[in-house]
Amino acid sequence: MEAHRVRVFRVEGLDCADCALKVEKALSEVPGVVQAQVSFASGKAYLHLEVPGAEKEAERVVSALGYRLKPEGDTTRGVLGPWRWALASGGLLLAAFLASLFLPGLAPWGYRLAALIGVFPLARRAVAAFRQNPFSMQTLVTLATLGALLIGAEAEAAVVVFLFLVGEVLEAYSVAQARRSLYALSELLPRRAYRLKEGGVEEVPLKALRVGDLVRV
Repeated sequence: MEAHRVRVFRVEGLDCADCALKVEKALSEVPGVVQAQVSFASGKAYLHLEVPGAEKEAERVVSALGYRLKPEGDTTRGVLGPWRWALASGGLLLAAFLASLFLPGLAPWGYRLAALIGVFPLARRAVAAFRQNPFSMQTLVTLATLGALLIGAEAEAAVVVFLFLVGEVLEAYSVAQARRSLYALSELLPRRAYRLKEGGVEEVPLKALRVGDLVRV
């Protein structure tokens, strides 16, 4: 067994620095993971493993938090944000609104269902991350939605949850676009350098440069 293997993963669904810290802390507690580092800017997780099968448990833990852990070489892209839940909640919200015009008695049930469907992924993430952060945004939105349903504000609860989900989808999309732009910029970096030495210049890979070397630009 190779001790402390470093594996690089892509974390899908990260949309804030706090989310990265939450995932990093959860990964650090996985048995077999010696150290975990999660970068929000790159959307990557660096795991120092001492047990070969630890990455499977790491994937399960991250999935429970509402994110996806994929090997760095995996080029398949998952969905951006909770768009399926947003679509389901929005469809039920529209159906409830139409019911309020023609079948007013069914409208409150439609709004309740739209709110519960929309808040489900948020509540699941809030429960999974409760130990790390009991006052997360997902927890607050879940409590606000349930409170609105208890006082009979079904329509308001459904609208707020739907807008929150749409906001998460748009945020995930914008973060993904920003990361793609950063990756494109990184491709413009030179791969080799001209190092000055006695008697002339030699072309070397960037990794061959050492502190104190003189290079020609």
